[in-house]
Amino acid sequence: ITVGLNELQDEDKVSIFPNPIKDVLHLRLEKELIQSIELFNTKGQLVLKQRGINNKNLSLNLEAYVSGIYFIRIISNHSMTTKKVIIE
Repeated sequence: ITVGLNELQDEDKVSIFPNPIKDVLHLRLEKELIQSIELFNTKGQLVLKQRGINNKNLSLNLEAYVSGIYFIRIISNHSMTTKKVIIE
C-alpha cells in the first residue's frame, strides 16, 4: 500500500502510448521520475510490478499478456496516477 502520495496532475504530463497496444507500452512523465509501476487486471490482481526505475521514460513489453483491460499505476517521487490500458 502506498501512503502519502498526491495524485499526479494534468500539468505533470503523463503520457501513455499507444493505447490500445499490441506489444510495447511507452510511459513518460514530463516533470517527475517514474519510481515504480504496477499493472492490475480487471479483477484487481497485480500482474506486473517494477521498482527502482528512476527515469522519466519507460517501455514495457506486454505482448505476453492476455488481451483485455488493465490498469497501470505509475508512482513517482511525490505522486501517483492510475490509467486504463487496453491490450489487443
